[in-house]
Amino acid sequence: MLELSPPNSAGAITASRKTSEGWVPGLADLRVEHGSILLSTDGELLALEDLVIDLGPIEIPEAVLGYPLELTDIRLSLVDRVKVAGAWTSPDEAHGNTKIDLLLEWSLVNHGVTSPLGSPDLPPIPVELTVSGTAAHVHAELRASAPGELWKWGNVFRLEDLSLVIAGDTP
Repeated sequence: MLELSPPNSAGAITASRKTSEGWVPGLADLRVEHGSILLSTDGELLALEDLVIDLGPIEIPEAVLGYPLELTDIRLSLVDRVKVAGAWTSPDEAHGNTKIDLLLEWSLVNHGVTSPLGSPDLPPIPVELTVSGTAAHVHAELRASAPGELWKWGNVFRLEDLSLVIAGDTP
């Protein structure tokens, strides 16, 4: 199991609200607090066995809704094991691409009141995985880039254009 490295992991997502003039976007930073990646090999294939990412609170810019809003208790986790088609570029390094299904657990803080939110049906997220190292130390980097809409609340609020990089190392 590889522990995520918060200083080497970060991302961004766009939060938008609908107005009479169209969607008003605001960029929100994603701060990785902790998590883990579990990998295995199956012959020449890599397999992503498990992934857990705990994110810090996401402040939705006041410009989006006209008042501050915060998403908290955010956890992304892998729904099912995924084989990663890729190539070993050396005996100690592999690169591959796949799509993963993630379960999102989260809460909303609105005017000081925290409310758990349901888990939305997210689209499959394209990822690029790089693994390197030796038997003594393994490093993995997973880059997720999902342009377009990920989730929408009615026709009022939406999250889109996810960009996330997470890095993990053996303890």
